Amino acid sequence: MLTSLRVLSLRVNNLSGPIPSDFSNLKYLTRLLLNSNSFSGNIPSSFSYLPYLIALRLANNNFSGYLPDMKNAQDLTMFNVSYNKLVGPIPPSLSSFSESAFFNNVFLCGPPLNVACNASFSGPTSYVKPDNTSTGRRAIFGIYSGSTMLFVAQNLLNEQ
Repeated sequence: MLTSLRVLSLRVNNLSGPIPSDFSNLKYLTRLLLNSNSFSGNIPSSFSYLPYLIALRLANNNFSGYLPDMKNAQDLTMFNVSYNKLVGPIPPSLSSFSESAFFNNVFLCGPPLNVACNASFSGPTSYVKPDNTSTGRRAIFGIYSGSTMLFVAQNLLNEQ
């Protein structure tokens, strides 16, 4: 039905929940603009199988987990995932985008960010999304919450 769709813009619509994982039927999609909503969960790896994708804007949502490797989306020239909750190394296929495309994802590392990936992030070589269990989500939430509390506590101690 929608196989000929070229642009999907759902920006600033107060949409929430996970994104469906199968976008492979939208073969002619050139622009996917989902920024400024409340989408959550992993960024679907099926986005990387959109051969004509030029723009992928997912900023200002609640996406979590690893970034998918976008090596198959060779025409991708506009990309932004800033202000989400993404973790791990930035795949080489996305490292040519500016640092601003990744802002405010405190657990992302690697180029173009000036944050080196430590040994614990050297693991996934194929950048697959983490397991979608509630345990995994709780772990990410716990790490994020704990880091925030440490940051606040450190600032309070420094003020004294």
